[in-house]
Formats: sequence, structure tokens, C-alpha cells
Amino acid sequence: MLKPFFTRKLTINGKKIKIPIQLGGMAVKIGTSRLAATIANEGGVGLIGASGMQPYELQEEMQKARELTDGIIGVNIMVPLKQFKELVNVSVKEGADLLVFAAGMPKKEFVKEVSARIPCFLIISDPRHIGIANLLGFAGVILESGKAGGHLGTGENVTLADLIPKAIAVIEAKRVKEKNPNFILTVAGGIFDSQDVSQALNFADLVQIGSRLAVSVESNADINWKNLMINSTRKDLVIIKSPVGLPFRAVKNLFVERLMAGQVKPLNDQFRAKRCRGCLDPDICSGIYCIFDRLSQAQKGDLKKGLFTIGDNIDKITKIEPAAVIIKDLMSKVKPELTAAI
Repeated sequence: MLKPFFTRKLTINGKKIKIPIQLGGMAVKIGTSRLAATIANEGGVGLIGASGMQPYELQEEMQKARELTDGIIGVNIMVPLKQFKELVNVSVKEGADLLVFAAGMPKKEFVKEVSARIPCFLIISDPRHIGIANLLGFAGVILESGKAGGHLGTGENVTLADLIPKAIAVIEAKRVKEKNPNFILTVAGGIFDSQDVSQALNFADLVQIGSRLAVSVESNADINWKNLMINSTRKDLVIIKSPVGLPFRAVKNLFVERLMAGQVKPLNDQFRAKRCRGCLDPDICSGIYCIFDRLSQAQKGDLKKGLFTIGDNIDKITKIEPAAVIIKDLMSKVKPELTAAI
């Protein structure tokens, strides 16, 4: 049986990870410098969600983060973005400690080139991809279940309990840890409280937290966004189709109801000419609706037109708290020996 990974000291880009918490890379300006820096100052891994930002905006956020912390700051970027490489280059130039690639696999040559300069991590939902990620030179993976918010790479009812045994089998069979003893396994999707964190750390190095921190004081979401999450329940969650072809967990509102009823008209030439940023290649974007436009409206608090997303544990979100308080609660039942080596 594979030994728990937390028995070794963990570093990213030469910086010690003091607590096994990583911020989810929440896109379209939900997870920005303030929240990422707060997590980094607590000793965890802070991620800025770059998807939905222009390169100059990411540069500004990285510089703000560096003014707020000397801890671990990384960037989460969707691979299908047209400006993917530009965002990667900005991240490296501004001193990011790690990159997390989401919604796809970059080309092999690109991974090798970038991972030689900065630790790169890949979000996966299929444990079989752990071996591939290791061979390509990734520093680790974020294994995400179907209980997460946003895009889902697996069935909505697939839990970490379903995925972790398969992940361990792959790691043992491929001898990933022997080939790369610093390879990091992070788990995400459905982790909400200290008991969840403690259980995950029996097998994983880190846990990634998104939904609960999205409703923190430091989250860049509008107050309407946060209050909607507090006042909604699991009954309000539905799985819709994203323009990029993946299932997407959303909170029901007027836009989602119209979308599910087939009442949302596909993007027209006028929208493409005046408002479309061309963030995705036409071969990837179906044009059913503009996901970044809708997520942006949600981030700004438009309860009718926005697209709101949160994880399956929405029932447990009852208040807005400082991120440091949330981190303290997440670590409250974690045995000291589990993090002593981190």
C-alpha cells in the first residue's frame, strides 16, 4: 500500500508549503490577488484565476499579489484560450511560483519548455492521466471529482472516494513516486470542512478549496454573487452544457432557465463584432452563448443575466467569512503529525 504523501517535506519553486491547502483557480476575476495572497500568507498555495483576464490584467494582479505576500503564488489558466501562451509568459515573467493548466492538455513540446522554467500542474478527472502527466514533466496533478463547481471533467456523481483508489493504483503501478519523488497529488471537488481535509490527507499531498473560499470576504465576487450562494441550496444546482463542450455546474436563475428551455439565441454577428473577445477558437466554442460574458456578469452581481457556479456543497455555505478564518477551520481537525513534515 502506498504510504501517505504528507510524510515528506513539500516545496514549490523552492518555497516550503506550510499548510496543505491550495486555493482553487477561480476564473473571471473571482480568485484574484487579494484572495490568493491571503492564502499564501496563511502558508498555503494561492492561485490567481487568469481565464477571463487580458494579459495586462494578469500582470497587474501578479504585481498586486507580490506586494501583499512573499508566499506561494501561482496562476490557473485554461488551455483552450487563444491567449494561453501569452498568459503563461506573463505568469513566468511576473514571478509565479507555479502554473496550473485547466480544461485540456497543452502540447508535449510546450509542457517540456515551460516546465523547465516553472513547476507546472495539470487538472485531471481521470486517474489514468497521472502517469501521462508524470512522463510529460508535470510537477503534479490536481485530481478533481464531479462535485466541483464550474466545468466538470467527469460525471457529476463521481466523488473523490471513487477516484482516489484508482489514483493510488496508477501511482503504484507506474511507480510515479520512484521516478519523481517530488510529484505532488492534489485532490479537489467536494472538499468543504476539516473532516474532508483530514480524510483526503491520508492519501494526497494537498487539498484544493474553491467554493467555500469563493464566498470569503477576500473573494472578488460581488456581494450579490455571495448572497446568492448563501441563499441557494443543492436543489438550485443544475448541470448545463458549456460552449466548450463540457458539463458545467450552475445555479438556476433566469438565464439558466431560459438556456435549458432553449430560449437563448446563439451568438449573432452583432455580438461577435462588438462584444466577442475571441477568447476561444471557433472550433472549440459552440457559440451557444458566451461563457466569459455570462460569468463576468455574474461576478459583477447581475442575478438575472449572469452565469453562477459553485460546488455541490452549496447547502453548507451559510455566511461570508474572512479567508483566514476559513483556513483555520479547515485545519482544525487535521492531526498535527499530518502536516508536521510539510
